[in-house]
Amino acid sequence: MPNLNSLNPLDGSLVGAVPSTPVETIPELVARARRAQGEWAGLGSDGRGELLARAEARFKTEAQRLGELITREM
Repeated sequence: MPNLNSLNPLDGSLVGAVPSTPVETIPELVARARRAQGEWAGLGSDGRGELLARAEARFKTEAQRLGELITREM
């Protein structure tokens, strides 16, 4: 499976790579997303809020590293 490479525009160096999604897998991925949406809705606003608060905490913990990564990609 080929990779999608992220390159630093300053010097062309590789920042990172992720596997490309094969076209034939997209229908199943869309179906999984639709199923997940139902589970997400079933959490209610309090449940979603709790999960988003945890995500916020993780983003804050990783802010420096993510900022550096984004800067290298741009």
